[in-house]
Amino acid sequence: MPPRRRARPLKGGPAGRVHHISSTDQWASMLEKAGDRLVIVQYYQSTVLVCKQMRLYFTRLSGQPNFQKVIFAEVDVEELQKLALEAGLDRIPTYICYIRGEPVDKYVGGTPALVQSLVDQCLSKYCNTSRSGKAELAVKVAVAVGAVTAGLGLLYLLRAVLFVDVDTQLASLNASISRARERYSELSRTRRRRAARQQMEVLRKLEDRRERLTRPSAQQLREAAARREAEEREAAARKAAAAERRAAAALKRREARAAEARRRAEAGSDDSGPESEEE
Repeated sequence: MPPRRRARPLKGGPAGRVHHISSTDQWASMLEKAGDRLVIVQYYQSTVLVCKQMRLYFTRLSGQPNFQKVIFAEVDVEELQKLALEAGLDRIPTYICYIRGEPVDKYVGGTPALVQSLVDQCLSKYCNTSRSGKAELAVKVAVAVGAVTAGLGLLYLLRAVLFVDVDTQLASLNASISRARERYSELSRTRRRRAARQQMEVLRKLEDRRERLTRPSAQQLREAAARREAEEREAAARKAAAAERRAAAALKRREARAAEARRRAEAGSDDSGPESEEE
């Protein structure tokens, strides 16, 4: 009979974080707090040798940084027979994965590599997460860089298509119009009327295109109208301010003349006072 395989301890890694379930209330509370996280439960019996060996491996496995989002728990089937019956165990050790309180996959046996494979498969299948946080970060960075590169390429393409120099377009159109006119003159001299009419239609289209190119756009017209309105408002404000200043100056002049008239009247009354006394 071949010797029983021993569970090789994992190299390195922090201390384990296995939750020992000692009551049904603790079990229900753990599943409720887990939410959408993956929960893997080790059902064991403390008197079985392979269970003792696998408990050590399970503890070291729970401390690995790749499985920080996984909740590890263990249940002694002798201590909580009710949970063992609900799980439908036939052999131990048994490892069952739960998502939102429902079992999704399990492994029965004492092979450490298969336990780790069970966790990996459940993570990739039900939690859509990667074992390696660095690999996940690298994938996200690569996707972001690809999106930025594609966006820049599209931006340069749009710039090349939409923002072509107007002078270059006008020069090309003028050359095409000149060639179309020469062709029309040649066809007219040779009395090829049908071809001349077609060439005239081409010439009209080219001239219409040049007119549209040189014609200001609707946005430019709106901007020009807005500038005119702003200038008119500023001119009206300047005129109103000038009128107010002129009115204030006229009022000051009237007040000054009135004050001067009162002063002169007072001075005249003072001069006539002694003469009346002498008489």
